[in-house]
Order: sequence, then structure tokens, then C-alpha cells
Amino acid sequence: MERSTKAGLDKQAPVKTYDPKTMKLGRRFDAVFSKELLFTVADKDALFDTIEEHLKPKGQILYTDYTIENEAARGGLGAWQQAEPQDVHLWSVEQHVNGFKQRNLDVRVTEEITAKYVGFIFDGLAHLRDRMEGHGLPPETKAAILAEVQLWARRMDALQHKGLRVYRFLAIKMFD
Repeated sequence: MERSTKAGLDKQAPVKTYDPKTMKLGRRFDAVFSKELLFTVADKDALFDTIEEHLKPKGQILYTDYTIENEAARGGLGAWQQAEPQDVHLWSVEQHVNGFKQRNLDVRVTEEITAKYVGFIFDGLAHLRDRMEGHGLPPETKAAILAEVQLWARRMDALQHKGLRVYRFLAIKMFD
């Protein structure tokens, strides 16, 4: 929103965050964007209904999210799910696509980006390591950093070995 305000677009292009579990929208939108968040929503059908209802015709929904490779992989993800800071409610790619098709949403992109995503994690951890070298950090800071690194290490393990995937989805509302 800060960038939108600096560009003089705060009224034309407001940027707001919403809790997807209790999302109430008062108007219609041209676009909805989410980044690795929907996997924490238990009632995705209700969320998709709300989004579809508030998208203008030709409006777009673009998001990246964790998905499950297949139902057989679900059992191997239990430890990862329990260690996540929020409840996990994974859908398969097919469930996401069916969620669009059940509404007025035309699916344009379903792209697996897992390998790219894992690369981002590696790069981020390497950058963190480089930035931390030679810096004395208080114990509570070290503990917080260690907890975050462990969270990402568990995610990488699930992505590389347990059937967790990251996908990019794009759909467009065709009509009201």
C-alpha cells in the first residue's frame, strides 16, 4: 500500500490484507493475489465462493500455494504438517482446478514451481548465512533465527522428498 500511495494510486489501487478464514469484502475487485497462504484455510470452498462473488468480470485470481502431489503422499506429510505454525489443509492440484471450474472462473495457468521455489529457499538461507557471518547476535535472536531455519528445512524436506509441491494458479472470471 505504501508503494501505491507513493505512486498516487492509493484510491485507485488499494492494497489490503485479509484473513482468508473470515474474509468479508465490501466491494468488487479486478484482482486477488495470495502467496502460500491458502493451504492454511480449512474451508477453501467458502473462500473461493467469496472471491468469485467479489471479482469483477474479467477479474483475475493469481496465487501460489502448497499442494499435495497425490493422496498417497498425504501420510508422509504428517510430521511436516504438525510442525507448521498454522493448521494445514492441503488440496491437490485437481481440487484447486475443480474449485475454479465449479465457479465462473476460467483456469489459465496451473504451473508447478517446486524446483524454482526450493532454489529460492537455498538462496535465502545462503544469503542469511553470509549476512550473519561475523555478527554477534543476542541469544534470543539466534533462537528465533534457528527456529525459522528449521521451519524452512522441514519445508524443503517435504518439497524434495515427501510429495509436497508448490503451484502457481491463475484464473479469470468470465461473467457474472
